[in-house]
Amino acid sequence: MSGELLLAAGLLLVLAAGVLLAAVLRLRSRARRASWLLTRVSAALGEAERAGRVRADLADTT
Repeated sequence: MSGELLLAAGLLLVLAAGVLLAAVLRLRSRARRASWLLTRVSAALGEAERAGRVRADLADTT
């Protein structure tokens, strides 16, 4: 009986570890997507700011 209880506890631990691993992998994927999106938004904002400065400089010279 003690062996069966130990086996059941071990299986429960393995199952819990699998569930936690799946959750971590899902969160990691979401974090990567969010990081990529933030990088692209930052780059787009920087490009828009630079283009605005160029446009303002061109408007001052004419």
